[in-house]
Amino acid sequence: MTHRPLDYRPGEALSARRLNDTQREALLSRHAALRGPGVSSVNSSAGLQASNFGRPQVQMCIAVEDFLSGNWTDLQTSDPIPNGASKLYRLNTVSGEYESEQAGNPFRVWDVQAHVAGMDSSITKGTVFYAALNSESKRIEVIHSTGM
Repeated sequence: MTHRPLDYRPGEALSARRLNDTQREALLSRHAALRGPGVSSVNSSAGLQASNFGRPQVQMCIAVEDFLSGNWTDLQTSDPIPNGASKLYRLNTVSGEYESEQAGNPFRVWDVQAHVAGMDSSITKGTVFYAALNSESKRIEVIHSTGM
């Protein structure tokens, strides 16, 4: 059984490799920002109300499996949209190299454009691509390159 770098269990011995993996993971770039005006009501019987409207963030991902249709997903049935498990691909600010995230579980990404075009997904294990959350479908979807 393999452990992710941050999965420590009570009584488990520490090792230099595990500590180095934890440090390496901590050095990967992470940034989340909410932009937009806060909204508050004045002289309202409803009390203070505030909202933050964030832009969808584009994430660089790496596929950890081939994207196929027919996987059992959030629809609780065979999904016709090609999809697969992925992890984030981030900048290591110490080495300057981009690396796959080691901690955390893989998440599912859907290749909707391939399905709409009537094609199989071109994303296979090891493919690096961009994806963003579609706020309407509540799914993370592939953003295809224009191929310039």
